[in-house]
Amino acid sequence: MKREMIYKIQGGVTLTARSRTQIAHAMYDISLAHEDEFEEWLKQTARRIKVQFGHNVRYTNAVAFITDLEKYKLITKLRGGKK
Repeated sequence: MKREMIYKIQGGVTLTARSRTQIAHAMYDISLAHEDEFEEWLKQTARRIKVQFGHNVRYTNAVAFITDLEKYKLITKLRGGKK
């Protein structure tokens, strides 16, 4: 059984899930820039991050997306999963 993962995202919001994919979907669900499709949201969010911060965030899948957000310290893992 997977351990619960807890992430803190910008704005101080805390998200809890069992996978990076679930974290990405939770971010999509609360996003103010809500594209119609999850995959399009990943792509457009990565584009906005590139413009705002200069980081190249992968959007090919949710795991790569969350991994890159962690790498660039745009989200912080507070607990759970593998480091």
